Amino acid sequence: WGAFLQHHGGVYALLVPASITFTVGFAYTLFRPQLKNQLKRFEQRRLRSEFGEMQATMARTKDFVHDVRARGESIPHGSDVIDIEEELGQMLETMHQVEADLEDLYHRA
Repeated sequence: WGAFLQHHGGVYALLVPASITFTVGFAYTLFRPQLKNQLKRFEQRRLRSEFGEMQATMARTKDFVHDVRARGESIPHGSDVIDIEEELGQMLETMHQVEADLEDLYHRA
């Protein structure tokens, strides 16, 4: 397109990309707050959904560990169940930190 426009319009061919850039920039300037709020809401919905899925997975894992212990089965040290329980604790700590960071970011924005 550029060669065609330059051939037929000469120097004025640059007005086409300039007008497109101006239009998009002007529209962005006008709608920036709405776009920002919409993107924020979209990200919150996505995070809420992922957090819910993670909570469900962690609850199932916790129930599994509880059931193994409730049956009175001996759990040898270094077994998969103990590893899962330790990883569950680490994931909870990480999620609490992520939650605190997200709240901090939300209040700063």
